[in-house]
Amino acid sequence: MYKEYKNENEIAGVLMKIKNSENIDDIFDYSSSNNKCFKVFVKKKDKLKKFIVRTENNNIESLQYQIEINSGKILFIIYYRDYKNEFKIEYPLLKTNMEENERNINGINNCLWYVINSVDNIDSKENEDYYISENDILKFGNVKYIVKEIHIEYNDKNLKNNNTYLFTGQPGRTTSKQIFDLNHICKAHKYCEFCKCLMVRLCECNEFEHFDCIKDWINDRIITKENEIVNRYYFNILQCKEYISRKCNEEKCEKGDCCKKCNTYYPLYFKLDKNENLSEEEKKEQKEYIEFYEIKKPENCDYLILESLPHQDKIANSPQLEKEIHVIKLIEGKDINIGSGKNNDMVIHDMSVCEMHSVIKYDKNKGKLLLKNKSKRTGTLVLIKEKSIVLSEKEKYFQVDKSFISAKIIKKNVVKYLIEDLKDDVKIIREYDE
Repeated sequence: MYKEYKNENEIAGVLMKIKNSENIDDIFDYSSSNNKCFKVFVKKKDKLKKFIVRTENNNIESLQYQIEINSGKILFIIYYRDYKNEFKIEYPLLKTNMEENERNINGINNCLWYVINSVDNIDSKENEDYYISENDILKFGNVKYIVKEIHIEYNDKNLKNNNTYLFTGQPGRTTSKQIFDLNHICKAHKYCEFCKCLMVRLCECNEFEHFDCIKDWINDRIITKENEIVNRYYFNILQCKEYISRKCNEEKCEKGDCCKKCNTYYPLYFKLDKNENLSEEEKKEQKEYIEFYEIKKPENCDYLILESLPHQDKIANSPQLEKEIHVIKLIEGKDINIGSGKNNDMVIHDMSVCEMHSVIKYDKNKGKLLLKNKSKRTGTLVLIKEKSIVLSEKEKYFQVDKSFISAKIIKKNVVKYLIEDLKDDVKIIREYDE
């Protein structure tokens, strides 16, 4: 039988529902009936960390020490801190920066994602809608975008000169750093002795190339599609070998090694390498990002810029080389519809994206962009970049690749109705079939 508690308003533990998808792809399908379901109850015990692991056969187990994990995947670590009277979920961050050619972008699938408006528990209170901030990473199905820029002329009479308001953090959450570096640092640079223009070395080759020449070469290959709301820029991420080959004639290529280059993908934007022997003007330029591509930003209009992140092609075992940049005009009272359907304002051509997947609502008076989910299959996610998350009595929804997690604090006055006898620190129950 359950134990009677003297103070029934004290925290008893955390109740979690974990669902593992049987899909091959690293994506959770909310509409699937083949998900394995588990209830996990973690008892309050100070400083006792528990590793919640998804095993190779798609089950859930709890381990106290990482060395006990022979196989499977760590989803997260959960623990209680008595001096703060709070439960936290923690998960391993990426240990290495994103590679210069963005090949390891799929690594962030293994991090914890915030699920916007989960349709998994339609009758319960869903996650709150999400206010977009710069540098957020959004995930629609299996396609990821970084919020590169938000430009809003904030409508507030108390602000002088109608200053531009840029988001620096989510209301109610801590502004966080990126868990990997999206900005490439140029290996070396100098200025041409003839034309005085900037020359850069961005690959493994020892040769310096004129920045303007590479920029012209990349911009010649950009495909632009415009409508009243969104300007879409589509182009390939090009390699060193392709650029050098363009300048070589057939006779030279047959005789020499001019086309045997390093095949490094050129970054779309970068910073110059650190050099203390620069002039004041050069130091100022060094702090700014330099971009290869040219996009047209709306004039006298608020706008949002989303840039796609390449994802790995599992069949070819190589990164997807295409890149998309969406420059979205923000018009008061006009919602931005996102999905694979051709009638959407922002169209994403991917099978994991629903016809009507998400919507962005623009509030001019508050200077905010609200992201809402409309997908009942793969959901709309935002990467959580904080190291740990504090849980509360309100149910929160998370996702780690193909595992969906809901978690909430349980008080002692309700735990007796959930589990009659809890002798262990963690109790795992194989759930019902959905």
